[in-house]
Amino acid sequence: MSSSNISIRELGPRDASDFWDLRLRGLQEELHAFSRSYEESKDIPISDIEKRLLVNEDQFVLGVFDDDELVGVTGFLRYDGQKVRHKAEMWGVYLLSEYRGKGIAKKLLLAVIEKARTLPGVELIHLGVNPANKPVVKLYESVGFSKWGSEKHALKVNGEYVDEDQMVLFL
Repeated sequence: MSSSNISIRELGPRDASDFWDLRLRGLQEELHAFSRSYEESKDIPISDIEKRLLVNEDQFVLGVFDDDELVGVTGFLRYDGQKVRHKAEMWGVYLLSEYRGKGIAKKLLLAVIEKARTLPGVELIHLGVNPANKPVVKLYESVGFSKWGSEKHALKVNGEYVDEDQMVLFL
């Protein structure tokens, strides 16, 4: 891996297979990080994933590439409804472990924030994070997110409860 080979771009339907392979890997490796499980996600048809990757002003997925290999992703989803369209959510942040700790995830988050700032009417971005994952909490804080609340027992993984901190970034 060379940092000169790292690029970030929006994913589209043609990236569905690579995106889904990486997403499923993340669901397997990071059991306490995502609300969906690998078991309930593994059989989703690729045609459904292609639809999720249609870019519009309400949703997009950004990918991190090392040359042509997809090594990281995150999604953005604007809330639906007249009274909540000023809010959005960042979801599914995942980077292969060998790329962590190199500033790449921060670049990915900043790219999402930059794109969100171009969308008319979007004023804030929410996300949820496992507070036990201190490096990730620190990463989100480094780009301007702050904690506004906590949900106890947000997830139940193999009989173990996982709390989730709610964070917000005002654009």
